[in-house]
Amino acid sequence: MLSTGRAHPDAYKSLTHGLVSLLQTEGPRGLFRGMVPALFGVTHGAVHFMFYEKMKLWRLQQSMPQGRRKPSEEETDEVLLEGLEKDQAETLTNWDYISLSALSKITAGALTYPYQVIRARLQTYDAGQEYKSARDVIAKIWRTEGGRGFYKG
Repeated sequence: MLSTGRAHPDAYKSLTHGLVSLLQTEGPRGLFRGMVPALFGVTHGAVHFMFYEKMKLWRLQQSMPQGRRKPSEEETDEVLLEGLEKDQAETLTNWDYISLSALSKITAGALTYPYQVIRARLQTYDAGQEYKSARDVIAKIWRTEGGRGFYKG
């Protein structure tokens, strides 16, 4: 419904009309077109959180007082964080939190944005005629637009 305007001759009149039309023309499979790439949307939050935690740990290590023991390579992040979290309120500023959050969000967005392009292309009105699968979308974007095509929009 979002990919065609109300004035389009084949636009759905309502949600029910759209569901019935999809089932009649494409079958149950048409209802789930683009679902696999949409599931990759979950990765954005996971990547963002992972980068944020790793950057926060790095920043905490950078802000340690000179006399404080640096962690060994064998220490896990969890063990290291236990010791560092006690000092966190004193060592990380609001600016640290804001900048680390923004940087991790930008990184996660840059890494996961292509899935949104693929999902959107699979969910357009005429996608059934233009694309066979997510793999086909990827191949066509790469062939016709190159790597930049995955970052359109």
